[in-house]
Amino acid sequence: MKVCHITSVHQATDPRIFHKECVYLAKAGYEVVLVSPGTGERIEQGVRIVGAGEVPTARMERMFRYSGQVVEVALAQKAELYHLHDPELLAHVDRIHKTGAKIIFDAHEDVAEDIEEKPWIPAPLRMPASKAYTNYFKRKVKKLSGLIGVTPHQYQKLETLCPNTAMITNYPILPAIQEKFVRGTGEEIVLCFTGNMSSLWNLPTVAAAVEQMEGVTFRICGPEAEPTLSQLKAMSSYGTRIHYLGRLPITQAREEQRAADVGIAVSSYCRNSGWKIGTLGNTKLFEYMAMGLPVICTDFDLWRDIVDRYRCGICVDPTNQKAVAEAIRYLQRNSEERLEMGRNGQRAVWEEFHWGTQVPILLDLYRRVLADFEKVGE
Repeated sequence: MKVCHITSVHQATDPRIFHKECVYLAKAGYEVVLVSPGTGERIEQGVRIVGAGEVPTARMERMFRYSGQVVEVALAQKAELYHLHDPELLAHVDRIHKTGAKIIFDAHEDVAEDIEEKPWIPAPLRMPASKAYTNYFKRKVKKLSGLIGVTPHQYQKLETLCPNTAMITNYPILPAIQEKFVRGTGEEIVLCFTGNMSSLWNLPTVAAAVEQMEGVTFRICGPEAEPTLSQLKAMSSYGTRIHYLGRLPITQAREEQRAADVGIAVSSYCRNSGWKIGTLGNTKLFEYMAMGLPVICTDFDLWRDIVDRYRCGICVDPTNQKAVAEAIRYLQRNSEERLEMGRNGQRAVWEEFHWGTQVPILLDLYRRVLADFEKVGE
């Protein structure tokens, strides 16, 4: 059975699309094609990757002309199922549906809620645009065979629209061997943040807390984003105890995590996270835990449940710099507990919060969606 994943936004090696979904579908016996930005054609880990051309720099051109170009390349693959990963691809659902193929839409985020926070949309237009998208999405869903959500509050909305809806989180893939990390027990500690530096992650708040204490270094790597980078560079400790390392290859980012003592995931409450509810669609918390790092993270309901149950970190109000500073100081002064939290977090990932728990859900959704094709082949 041939299935084709389509993205007009993400790179071919995207962790969720390629490493988690495509590779594991190929392992399960599906013939998997991934159409994504780029050029040429190659096979990696059993997945045939087909480039659809480079992504235009202009947003509107990418959303309209380029998305059609990507779908054109995808339809040439003549798959039985098309798995869509970007909202702009919904504009081409009718065209795909006419081929008789099944269609799954993978909602990586709550788009309607996200629209209300898009800085490039004028503020007075955000709510009308969000409502318009909601109505548009409800129309497009009628042509879909399946839906995927990444976190409970989003899944609950989607399952009212489509009977074949699954919640498939973004838990990390476990390494082949569980790595035992050796970390220091002194009060000289390193905090790390790896990922997108958007203002959502409150890095200047964490950095300002670091400036208040001795013996703490904060190392940040990821794609630069303004105004965050400018705010960090304006701090007196920038370059001495606050370091921005740039965008690093994933292997080097993992080395930064290995060398750190605490992982930082202090995200703002926002619409896309269900405000205080939180999300399982973001991998940061679980990546730190998998690396044996205790976490200082937002007191989202979902995250607090995990952190309190496994005793693997400290939850804080992301708007409260004093609370962030107190959490850092506590972990700095209590080294044995810091190490135990790291071990607890790693155990939690190996027991519960890993991609292996999600693969059966993905395969079951595919079986349900493709049931009609399988009956024809009997």
